[in-house]
Amino acid sequence: MKALLLLLFIYLCYLLFKSRKKSSGKKFDLSEDIKKTADDIMVFDPCCKIYYPRKSCIAFKNKDEILYFCCKECKNKFLEDRKKGDFK
Repeated sequence: MKALLLLLFIYLCYLLFKSRKKSSGKKFDLSEDIKKTADDIMVFDPCCKIYYPRKSCIAFKNKDEILYFCCKECKNKFLEDRKKGDFK
């Protein structure tokens, strides 16, 4: 009986260790989080000046805001133009 309880305790410790190992190594990925929570929410692309479904967009986190783009090219163009001062 003591051996059975010891094995059960070891197994529970193993499960606890395994679950902590998975959660501690997870990195924050903004785009994956958005795709999981968004269904048909439309967001504005500041480069193309169009609305685009948030679940299929590319998110860029600025200092205190999140910008959404329809493609990588728009994101890169926006960032280049912002460096030049064309976008505000």
